[in-house]
Amino acid sequence: MSNSKRKLQSSNESRKKKNRKTSELTMNKPLTIVVSSCALFRQETGEIYPTGVAFPLVKALKMVNQRLTELKQPIEEQFKIVLIPTSSQDMDRLKSSIASYNLNVDIACEKKPLIEHLDEIKPVLYLSTNTECERRHQSRIWSSNYVPERLP
Repeated sequence: MSNSKRKLQSSNESRKKKNRKTSELTMNKPLTIVVSSCALFRQETGEIYPTGVAFPLVKALKMVNQRLTELKQPIEEQFKIVLIPTSSQDMDRLKSSIASYNLNVDIACEKKPLIEHLDEIKPVLYLSTNTECERRHQSRIWSSNYVPERLP
């Protein structure tokens, strides 16, 4: 067997092992996605916050979880959504909005800096409408994304 064929075979085997390990990790634990409250809800007046740009994604992921539960998958949730409120957020109004839209999300209520929440939660994705937060924390997690407040 030539050297190039051996290298190719070795590379393929190593890729397969890595994929198996990744699959094993994600099969047993949900993928955690952190969403800032300003990305999930628009900060406008009223009893209930109107939906924000991240809302359709969060709702879709929750629907995937529901479908997996119906199919009796081995884990309860494939996607875990954690909401981090902004410092000026009215928590009662936020909880009312979550209940109104029938969202089952965890809320990080403890008062501490965002980066501490992210270090503790270790999300695979962080969504925010705040470009400064996104830039500052991008290197700390797998993927940090700025979501414009209004989509074109």
